Amino acid sequence: MREQLTSKELIALIAKQNSDALEAFYERYEHRIYSFALRMMRTSEHAESLVAEIFKLVWLEAGTAAHFSNEADHWVLSICKKATLIQYRAAKSSTIPISMI
Repeated sequence: MREQLTSKELIALIAKQNSDALEAFYERYEHRIYSFALRMMRTSEHAESLVAEIFKLVWLEAGTAAHFSNEADHWVLSICKKATLIQYRAAKSSTIPISMI
């Protein structure tokens, strides 16, 4: 049944806190998102962390997807970009400059 739902329908269900819809969405997008994350973060450990952040944002921000019309892929890409910036800023702020050591 989950395979019959469009990505947009899954996102609408996720916005209503439907965890089964999130699981189906994860199964549909996990490979693409992980590939994106690995290209951005360059290590599997950091990529896995980014994937977790992306799906957390999908869960939290599914209600904002309506303005993307039928383009769920564009919405997911915007979430990926946002999560990448969050991870990048977190990594940058946790780096101690050598001059402080």
